[in-house]
Amino acid sequence: MNSPRPSQHGFTLVELLVVISIILLLATFGVTKFIEGKRDAEMVTSQDHLGQILYHLKRFETKKRSLPIKRKDGSYFTGSEFVLAIWDDAILDKTANNAKIFFCPSLAQPPLTEDNLEDMVTAESIHYAGRTQENKDFRIGRSTQGKPSKTIVACNKPLFEGQIPHAGRALAVIYLDGSSGEISREDFGPDWGDDEPLAIGEESPVEALQGLSGAGDDY
Repeated sequence: MNSPRPSQHGFTLVELLVVISIILLLATFGVTKFIEGKRDAEMVTSQDHLGQILYHLKRFETKKRSLPIKRKDGSYFTGSEFVLAIWDDAILDKTANNAKIFFCPSLAQPPLTEDNLEDMVTAESIHYAGRTQENKDFRIGRSTQGKPSKTIVACNKPLFEGQIPHAGRALAVIYLDGSSGEISREDFGPDWGDDEPLAIGEESPVEALQGLSGAGDDY
């Protein structure tokens, strides 16, 4: 009596290629979703940092009855120096934990310790830009009469030591009324180059960003 032969059937090359293609497709989809989720989380954290900066600027204004406008030599505080007023004037305790609000999670993080803060937290080294104070009329405490404010107090530096925040897609911003948001590449219009960092200051095509400036290697 002949015993039945075991099945010789296996996967064909075509079937293996189909399975591999499906696995690669799912892996690509998963990685894409992971990257998108990471970028969204970084934007939310960046906006939170800016919200904390605005909160402490309000405290500065309440305590000093004015925002930082002029230095002792008569020159104006501008950009990142304006943001750092809460640090230099002891509105915010100088600890490594507090210093984190000056750095964007989408950029390389400096090794902050209690011993190196003076070197690490400077207008050139922080990741956020602020108002130029040549506009003496700018005040945070001014009432917006219940209307949403389109005045931006601080935002990401568009370029920092060759790094571009949020993959160059957008800048995190904080508005005068305390609301946070983002200015995206689409807001710059179709003529803005895809590889060109988003600009702040007088050269920016976005009016809301023209009153800000940074320090060091930025736009």
